[in-house]
Amino acid sequence: RRVITASADQTARVWDADTGDPVTPPLVHKKAVNSAIFSPDGRTVVTASGNPYGEEGEAEVRIWDAVSGASVTPPFRHGGSVKFATFSPDGRHVVTASADRTARVWDASTGEPASPPMKHDHWVYHADFSPDGRRVVTASFDLTARVWDASTGEPITPPMKHEAGCVLYHASFSPDG
Repeated sequence: RRVITASADQTARVWDADTGDPVTPPLVHKKAVNSAIFSPDGRTVVTASGNPYGEEGEAEVRIWDAVSGASVTPPFRHGGSVKFATFSPDGRHVVTASADRTARVWDASTGEPASPPMKHDHWVYHADFSPDGRRVVTASFDLTARVWDASTGEPITPPMKHEAGCVLYHASFSPDG
């Protein structure tokens, strides 16, 4: 019934899917908003911001109330642009992917780290939870996808390397995990 958009104008917006009217005021960041995702219960949204083309500049992740637009937690900080953020299936955690060469799992209620960083050799473009929330898969500019333990940040599989020399922009689990 609602739509969330992320924009280079440094805002995310929640819209009514039937009327196209805004539901919240703009959710404002200091840099472009690279992704915006609803929580599984639809009550909150997570936004990821930073320079979409590089590492430098202010970068943060925020959780917002999906009705009022109020910030729910302090910003989560990375050392580089945050390319993507999403909730765990139970909504208790958020995983982020950053140009600082890490993915991180955070407590969605406090904004505190919930595991050590998951490190790549280059920018991490995407990170996502498995359907049970116990694992994370990442996709990186270093041409690899990796599967990690979400609670420990330890790798579960060796890197899955693409030989074509292309950037990996996305990786996800099958519905059965």
